[in-house]
Amino acid sequence: MRQLEEATGRALLEDEGAAAPQAPDCCLTAQTMVQVLKQCGEELTRENVMRQAANLKNFELGLLLPGIKINTSPTDYFPVEQMQMSRFNGEHGELFGPTITGEIGTQ
Repeated sequence: MRQLEEATGRALLEDEGAAAPQAPDCCLTAQTMVQVLKQCGEELTRENVMRQAANLKNFELGLLLPGIKINTSPTDYFPVEQMQMSRFNGEHGELFGPTITGEIGTQ
């Protein structure tokens, strides 16, 4: 399954007709929806889909950086609360430092 998801992501990115900034977002959304449906099992009701979407735990997606995980809860719908710093080295960006975790939008 993982190979299929990665191949689909690569194919979408390589498609000349695909809008590059949108392609990764579409793949991430699709992979997340697949996980939600797996968690639903046989109970495919709106209520259960919403419940499972609000209960994603440490879900990793192939197009996100290593260490970045999707987490949701009934009180926190913001799925990504981690980031990785990068800097331009004159040719391309380079990651540095650890993955930074923090709640976004809290005061």
